[in-house]
Amino acid sequence: MLWLAQKDLFEWSLVQGAEMGLPHQFMSGNVPFLQADRAQIGLIQGLALLLLAWLASLKIRQLVQADTLSRARARLLRVVLFLGFFLAWEVALHVSLDRIQETYIPDPVAFWKANPRLAATANASKKGVVGLNRAAQPGLFDQDHIGPKPADTIRIAFMGDSQVISSGSEVYAENDTYPKMLESDLATSGLSGPQGQRVQVINAGMSGHTSWQGLMLLRSEVLPLQPDVLVEAFGYHDSNWALSHDHEVLTDSLALWRTRTVLYQSRVFLLLRTLMLRRQANLNDAAAEKDQVQRVPPKQFKRNLQALLDLGEKHAFRVVFLLEPLRDPQDWQRTWWHMEAARELAREKNVPLIDGFQPFARLSPPDREAFFDDAIHLNRAGHAFLAELVRNDLKKAGILASAGPRTSPPVPSSLP
Repeated sequence: MLWLAQKDLFEWSLVQGAEMGLPHQFMSGNVPFLQADRAQIGLIQGLALLLLAWLASLKIRQLVQADTLSRARARLLRVVLFLGFFLAWEVALHVSLDRIQETYIPDPVAFWKANPRLAATANASKKGVVGLNRAAQPGLFDQDHIGPKPADTIRIAFMGDSQVISSGSEVYAENDTYPKMLESDLATSGLSGPQGQRVQVINAGMSGHTSWQGLMLLRSEVLPLQPDVLVEAFGYHDSNWALSHDHEVLTDSLALWRTRTVLYQSRVFLLLRTLMLRRQANLNDAAAEKDQVQRVPPKQFKRNLQALLDLGEKHAFRVVFLLEPLRDPQDWQRTWWHMEAARELAREKNVPLIDGFQPFARLSPPDREAFFDDAIHLNRAGHAFLAELVRNDLKKAGILASAGPRTSPPVPSSLP
């Protein structure tokens, strides 16, 4: 499979995100087995079962040589033994490894998404990663506003990478993220929707996601929540280098989605894919610059943003572009053309653009450092600073407005 991928015969089997060295960013998921100890458990189980199968095969050969078993029955037993080996391995992996809680799960549509099985653990601890435990809407971290949208309410959905959801050591920092800070600040700021509506904010960010993955996640997870405004904050991972473009690996083909959905049910498949993923990660590291491409080049990035606008027009939601703040100049250079593509499209289509990049970039290095945990992830102070920028720009765009007195509908003078 890896050889076929390298020959570009099956682009969808390539692994985007491996260049970051983070387990959940291997493009096809396979999360339950990416950690070394868990892969070793699965391999040990497989070797043990293979040993038993080999001993059984020797016994079949002895029975054939002793003329106590016909060759036809021996061939049938070998087929049963072969199938039984994989079935037993599959069962063993399910029993031993399905109890392990993982932050992300494989997703045939968006590569990976939040693990809904973490909801109970996160709710009990009152912190950390929160996945949805509702079958109708799995795979997002923020579960504050799941279900039909209430009347007289607008929903603002934020989509992007880990900068949207992470702070400190928490993969999902909940109320310490700038989208949720914005929501909690609306009441104290006296802001509402443009016509006095209540405002609900949905944090639909996902670590490691590009704009292409964002399109997939929007279609599968976010559209059912009926957003009125979508704030996209992609670009950093779009500019990362890999062996293939995202749109070549994950297409809009329904057949491929269905194929992945079936294959992801097999723990043996995921384990074997893990070994291939590690091999490809090594290839990514060793690949010459001429063999590397950006996951989403600037031109494709602009097309993805245009696709967001098209979906907004189709589903009656407004799109806002947000330029991510970054700490280090080398990241500024790598993502510069992606930011320019967003600026250019915003001018062409008259799209509101929130420049979260320049206000941070203009700070002195020590002052900028005080807002970040690392090169991309904001700390709580950074999230608060960005939340204020977002709030002010959404107000300028007319998406938020000062809340006036709420009026009741007129009462008719006489009832029918």
